[in-house]
Amino acid sequence: MMDNLRTAANSVVLKIIFGIIIVSFILTGVSGYLIGGGKNYAAKVNGQEIGRGQFENAVASERNRMQQQLGDQFSELAGERKLHENHAPAGAEPPDR
Repeated sequence: MMDNLRTAANSVVLKIIFGIIIVSFILTGVSGYLIGGGKNYAAKVNGQEIGRGQFENAVASERNRMQQQLGDQFSELAGERKLHENHAPAGAEPPDR
C-alpha cells in the first residue's frame, strides 16, 4: 500500500494537479491584497473611518467594563451566548433574560 502511495506521489499527473492547486491559492491570496488592500478600516460611519485597532480596543474595553460590572454573571452569560451561537440556526438571536 505504501508503495502505491509513493508511486502515485511521484506521478506527473499528481504533480500537475498539486501545482494547479498551489498556484490557485497563491493567486487568491495576492488578489485579496490587490483588491482589498485599500480598505484599512473596520467600519465607516458618516464618512469617518474607524480603524481595526480602534475597534478592537473599544470591544476589549466594553468587555472589561461588562465583566467588572457583572462579575461571575458575565462568564455565565458569555458562555450561554457562545453556546447559542454554536447551536442556533443562522440569524437567530439568543433569548433575553
